[in-house]
Amino acid sequence: MKSAISDSCQKARFLAAAAPNSGDWLLALPVTSCGLPLTDGAVHVAVALRIGCSVCVAHTCRCGALVDAQGIHGSVCKQAPSRIARHQTINDIFARAITAAGVPVTKEPVGLARLDGKRPDGLTLIPRQGGKPLTWDVTVVSTLADSYLHVHSTSHSLSSAAETASNRKETKYSSLPPDFIFHPVAIETLGPLNASALNFLSEVGRRLTFLSGDSRDTSFLFQRLSMLIQRFNSALIMDSFCFSDEDPDL
Repeated sequence: MKSAISDSCQKARFLAAAAPNSGDWLLALPVTSCGLPLTDGAVHVAVALRIGCSVCVAHTCRCGALVDAQGIHGSVCKQAPSRIARHQTINDIFARAITAAGVPVTKEPVGLARLDGKRPDGLTLIPRQGGKPLTWDVTVVSTLADSYLHVHSTSHSLSSAAETASNRKETKYSSLPPDFIFHPVAIETLGPLNASALNFLSEVGRRLTFLSGDSRDTSFLFQRLSMLIQRFNSALIMDSFCFSDEDPDL
């Protein structure tokens, strides 16, 4: 049984590595002004997660759950402080890229008639297509989480966790008025994105290139996003440790 789980994890890693743009962090120059630095620790975690090596000693998470040597629980722990920061930072990258492409946006817009009071992550303030503005919502899911590995088959289908999360977002925001275009943005911890997010980012990148004249703008956009995911993978694993001045029961 343990061997079967290990094989499934390795297959999921191979598929994630083959996904478009999932390995862009490997191509990025560590230029701080472009948002592309990685610490030595983050590089260690990124490489270990990609090839299936141990990233830590098995231990008990601050939430009480057991963390194996590959640190997978860190990417799904609901009590990890870095989860909120990761979400906000990814949303900032999207908002800034769209704004730089000449489209003003607002984050967490109000008044979109959501029945449960929740808000999407962003809204363009001018129409995108057919006189309708675009709204988006970001989520990050773990490629190697049990629910995606075995139920949604990340070990058999490319980007299946991202596509499953994308479908859930579309269902969640199905009550938005037809005056808006909704774009789900789903990213896996090993790098794959859902297809519609890939297409949208590519379109934003082309617009950035048109405005700046720099053909590398699309690559830089994907690299910033890829580096950010790796940076927070490391941070989330660190979040799972209880340091000497912390209460492990908190």
